[in-house]
Amino acid sequence: MSNYLSTILGENFADKAKSTLSDMANSVKEVDTAMGNLYQTTNETQKTYENFLKEANHTAVELGLSVSSLIEQTSAWAQMGYGFNDSAKLAEISALYSKLNGMNGDSAVKSISALMDTFHLAADDISGMTAALSAFDNAASNISSMEQLQKYISDMTGKKLSLPTNMDSLTYTYDTLKAISEIWEQLSASQQKQALKISGMEDYNADMNKLMDGLANGTADSSMITTLSGIGNSMQANEALLDTYTGKTAQFESAYKSLAKTITDSSVATRFQSIQTSLITAIDAIINKFGLLPVLFTGIAVKNPNVGHNKTLLCY
Repeated sequence: MSNYLSTILGENFADKAKSTLSDMANSVKEVDTAMGNLYQTTNETQKTYENFLKEANHTAVELGLSVSSLIEQTSAWAQMGYGFNDSAKLAEISALYSKLNGMNGDSAVKSISALMDTFHLAADDISGMTAALSAFDNAASNISSMEQLQKYISDMTGKKLSLPTNMDSLTYTYDTLKAISEIWEQLSASQQKQALKISGMEDYNADMNKLMDGLANGTADSSMITTLSGIGNSMQANEALLDTYTGKTAQFESAYKSLAKTITDSSVATRFQSIQTSLITAIDAIINKFGLLPVLFTGIAVKNPNVGHNKTLLCY
């Protein structure tokens, strides 16, 4: 593989060197600008920033995200008062949410921040909340389970629990949660656990209580549940996306930007031949790591049936 890539890139290197280095410079500029903003909004040691950038590069490649967007959203969370480590965790969540929902980073951060304030969530609580909501959504689609839950809560409280009947409604999950929350506090802790067990949600006691509290006091509306659901869906959708041509390409682009920063920050940036060798070695490693070659050939073949007669398309 390395020899083959060396041949292809070597034949075209003279013509493409300027373009490649220009792209690298732009990528590095984006990352450096984002890091400059992070320096201004946080107060950490140089070693902490170096470790953060290394981890951000790794996360970006693994999830097919932009390194600069992760850094920018870390700054945004830090400006909202979150600690450095929490800001980095939340940036990963908001970056995925914005990517999969076609929204800008600032909007994603604001939506998730409002959600966290409403339900009094810490950075580590979001994954549990999204899992709880997903489990409840599945339970709510089971008529038998809901009928048992309805009967149990009504028997325990002496009040009729009126659940929505239109399962096709866009707000069905919210309406169901809202109805339960209005009676939830009348149940003892053991009764709440039993209610969750009936609906197959015994593993989500703490998370469901937070959901119930936010809904019962009237501070959470359907948009909050939509955001929470969107976060969970984004995580699941991205896992599936990474197995596609589009996902592999996004990972490759993220790895390229990470590579650009690494090379331009090193002494080899002064030697063209060393850069060429480093590029070939790194690209080869990236392709092998992510299994990009088969999906690239698949994608190219779809667009160009003559790909077998023109292998130089790969380098483009």
